[in-house]
Amino acid sequence: MELILSLYDKKEMFALARKNDIPVPPTVFPSSLDDVTEFARLAQYPLLVKGIDGKELEKRTGKKMVIVRNADDLIEQYLLMEDSDHPNTMIQEYIPGSDDDTWIFNGYFNHYSVPLVAFTGKKLRQNPIYTGMTSLGITEYNEPVVDLAVRFMQSVGYRGIVDIDFRYDARDNEYKILDVNPRVGATFRLFVGRNGMDVVRAQYLDMTRQQVYPTVQQENRKWIVEDKDLLSSYRYFKDGALSLKEWFSSIRGIDEAGYFSFDDPKPFFFLWRNHVRRRIAKLFRKKNDAVQEVKQSSIVQQQVQNIKEVPHDMAQENV
Repeated sequence: MELILSLYDKKEMFALARKNDIPVPPTVFPSSLDDVTEFARLAQYPLLVKGIDGKELEKRTGKKMVIVRNADDLIEQYLLMEDSDHPNTMIQEYIPGSDDDTWIFNGYFNHYSVPLVAFTGKKLRQNPIYTGMTSLGITEYNEPVVDLAVRFMQSVGYRGIVDIDFRYDARDNEYKILDVNPRVGATFRLFVGRNGMDVVRAQYLDMTRQQVYPTVQQENRKWIVEDKDLLSSYRYFKDGALSLKEWFSSIRGIDEAGYFSFDDPKPFFFLWRNHVRRRIAKLFRKKNDAVQEVKQSSIVQQQVQNIKEVPHDMAQENV
């Protein structure tokens, strides 16, 4: 359990990765606004502001991470996202590139930390865009990613299913670890072997002392989360990062969807029914939320303005 918590906590996970010579993006863990203010003046942008505990940050703010492009933006987002009583914010270099430079490792390690199955693939689209979960993915075997993931998991003695995100950095030709999810990943059905094996089946067979037969992943297998990819496609289109022609091309040859299946259409029906219910409920909350957002934004903007008005030499003395 201690290892699982260490991998889940991004600060501890990054320390483990560095200790075991696994490449990671440059990352800082500020403990105060003063730390962020000083860092913001010297930093290279863009940057990612993330939660050390992503779920906790999402629960409190509705976001797991944001991209910031200048010092004012960094300070503003930090003020919006940080809880001063329980520091939970990290600032990480944003590795340049496109969505398909983000790679996924999906595997199952037995009691001896031996990988019984190991798959890799790429994110084609994410939700939220550029920083979120896979809404459209494709399998492609990547030996360097497998080698890094296996070396890391074996060095810490990991056992069980794991889902790891890597980002390829063309500047130094390295794959750098972003997140380790010591659990079944949301995208696990993207990865299926030629004999039908996936990580859940492998774990079940292994834990019930049955044979887990070796498998080779199905290449160029596409998997989609229908509602999330529709939303992310719209946002990529608005951002100028996706054309209609590219969208039609991307959805050709989908092998499996997150919800829809001809032999069991109920999950797809309930998905959209729940969307309609949430949309109706949101209409009643919208006015209240807008008022609160305006108030919070005004407070943050004033704090940012106050920081900008502090003379540079005085700010240096305060840090």
